[in-house]
Amino acid sequence: MLNAILSPHFDDAVLSCWQLLDGPAEATVVNVFTASPQTGTPPPWWDRATGATDPVDRMRQRREEDAVAMALVGIPSVELGLLDDQYRHAHLPVHEVTERIGRAVARDAILHAPVAFDGHPDHVLVRDAALNLARAGREVVLYADLLHATNRGWPAWLSGEHSPLASEIAVDWERALSGAGLDPSQLVRRVHPLDARARARKLGALAAYETQRPGLDRHGFAPLDDPRSLAWEVSWEVPASALRGPDELLRKPILAERPCQPLDDRV
Repeated sequence: MLNAILSPHFDDAVLSCWQLLDGPAEATVVNVFTASPQTGTPPPWWDRATGATDPVDRMRQRREEDAVAMALVGIPSVELGLLDDQYRHAHLPVHEVTERIGRAVARDAILHAPVAFDGHPDHVLVRDAALNLARAGREVVLYADLLHATNRGWPAWLSGEHSPLASEIAVDWERALSGAGLDPSQLVRRVHPLDARARARKLGALAAYETQRPGLDRHGFAPLDDPRSLAWEVSWEVPASALRGPDELLRKPILAERPCQPLDDRV
C-alpha cells in the first residue's frame, strides 16, 4: 500500500513523517505549496526571518534543497504548484486543494496529512482537503506536524512530564483534533519513538534544508539536535466514525494504541 505524505511545505514530510520515509513501506511525498511568487514580490515574514531577500530565488533554493533530501532517502516527490500562504493575496478555497490532491494521488493510497496544531493556514487547508477526501471514502491518517505541534513541548501523556505546561499541551492537542471536525475518542493513535540512530538519519536529511534549518531551530521548544525535539512522531488513523462537525464538546481522552517507549540515546 502506497503512503502519500501530504507535505504543505518542502520540509514538512521529513520533519513529521520520517518513520514512513525511512521505513520499508512504499511512500511518496506530495509537496502542496510549491509555486514561486511573481518576480519583484517583497520578502514576507518567514522569508525575512530566514534571511531571504528575493522570494523567487528562495523558492528555487527550497525546491533544490528538497530534491537533495528526497534523494538521500530515495523517495519520489511531486509538486502541486500552489502558492504558499505568505505569498497569497486572494482566498484559496479548500475544494481547489482537495481536487488537486485527489487528482495527484492514486485512490488506493493512504493519505497522510497534518493536524495543523497551531492553525497555520497552509496546514489547515491540507488537513481539511484530506478530511474532505476521507468523507469521500479515502483512507486518511493525520500526523502531528512538527514543529507546530511542539513549539512549547510534548504533551504529558507522551513525555511523562506532569507539569502544568505538559498537561496544557495535552489539552491543546485534543482541542485541535476536535476543532478539525473529528471525534478524538474514535481516532486510533500511533506513537512512533525515534531512537538515536533514527534521529541521526532524520537530522541528516533535515540538514539538506539549509535555508530553513536556523528558523526551525528557533521555532521549536528546543533545537532540532536536542534529543527531546525529535524523540517521537505521532499519527492518528481516521476511521469514518471519527468524522463529525467541528467544535463539538470534547469527549473522553484519546487512547494510545501502544504505550510510549523510553527515549533511547544509544548510538
